[in-house]
Amino acid sequence: MYIPNCQYCGARAKLANAYEVFGKDSDQHYYICFNFPSCDALVGCHPGTINPYGILANRELRHLRRLVHNAIDPFWQSGRMTRDQVYEQIERELNLTPDEAHIGMLNKAQCETILCRYQFWQAPVKMRADFSQFSSDKIKRMARRKRRKARSA
Repeated sequence: MYIPNCQYCGARAKLANAYEVFGKDSDQHYYICFNFPSCDALVGCHPGTINPYGILANRELRHLRRLVHNAIDPFWQSGRMTRDQVYEQIERELNLTPDEAHIGMLNKAQCETILCRYQFWQAPVKMRADFSQFSSDKIKRMARRKRRKARSA
């Protein structure tokens, strides 16, 4: 089994229970940085196992990963797409392999990319087709111009 190292301070990770991390009882396990809590990097484990969800993350990255889940989960939970289709989209957007395309494996830049792109995915299919040739930067510039034009009118 792979035991992750801390990507922030380089220290080894150690297995901890929820009480050691959050001060509350739970069957949930975590890998925490050996320098925890001065280095707040941690990753949860799959329920009932000691297999980590991904790589250790500091508070900011954990927050971004939750935002990504909040953004993409409704796509498959609503039946609009299958879960596999959502993750295949992430693979394409970030040029990742299926093993790398898990939220727990994403870094800050990848999370920010997905958060930016999910707004584009939410557009109606007809609109997506019209703008598919544009980069996300071009779409942002177009949206800014449209907002400025609306304000000046």
